[in-house]
Amino acid sequence: MVDFDYSFPPPVPSWTPQEYRPSHHTPGQLLYEEVSNFYTEVARRISDLHHPQEYAKTLQQISQLMRIAHCSSSGGEFLSKEAEEIARQRLSELREELDDGKSHTENIAPEVSSIIFSLTYNNPKALLVSRLTELEYKFCIHRIEEQANLSSQQAEELYSQVEGVRHVLNRAIQEIKPSLVDLKALELARQLHDLPNQENSSDAVKKTIDIWLHTMLH
Repeated sequence: MVDFDYSFPPPVPSWTPQEYRPSHHTPGQLLYEEVSNFYTEVARRISDLHHPQEYAKTLQQISQLMRIAHCSSSGGEFLSKEAEEIARQRLSELREELDDGKSHTENIAPEVSSIIFSLTYNNPKALLVSRLTELEYKFCIHRIEEQANLSSQQAEELYSQVEGVRHVLNRAIQEIKPSLVDLKALELARQLHDLPNQENSSDAVKKTIDIWLHTMLH
């Protein structure tokens, strides 16, 4: 049986409140710290529940938010400081509400979804990052569950399929940088929106992104 893991890297805070924080930071850097801490806290709460698998969507949404912050702070530079601060403040408030018992685990998903919407509305690059992360979960991470009932050969074939999709998704992520025109980012985000509902949708995703990348490089 092939053992592979395509989850987003485990969130590890870049620094703690006691450590040095740079006075100048790339938009997304402080939000990534906040989301990382939030992810750790929510994952801990979910692991204590009787049916933690029911909250897989919640962790996926937090990962989408984390990926948006990470891509912006790692060279994308598409988040404004104002948008970052609003999102960071709302996450901090949500953590306090959970600690105080004013909010509960089942309320996290709609709150995080609202934050994602606020960051992606009128921000094509953030929208594209969110869309690509959704597709990574659908065609890579969630497909890991299928290997339990597969033979070794079938598992190898699944591995190859997942690897192919993940590779092209990562190539698209790497193109999200300041030089990327917003219209081009919006174009791909819109094209990818309905693909998961099509037959052979993973192949359609790869083909769509390959064509988009080709137009970017030529």
